[in-house]
Amino acid sequence: MFKTCQEASSDVKGIGEDIRAYHPQLWREGKWKDIYKDLKIETKVNVNIVRSGSIR
Repeated sequence: MFKTCQEASSDVKGIGEDIRAYHPQLWREGKWKDIYKDLKIETKVNVNIVRSGSIR
């Protein structure tokens, strides 16, 4: 998902807001859309199945 969004220069998850708040030096380097395209994004997913069973 992130790769597709990066190719379209679309920051749908609002990563730019976090970069501007917590990494201002990266934000000031240039135009965010250009930086976002080349940014390496690593994700970590933790899933907790609360209930399983059949669906009627």
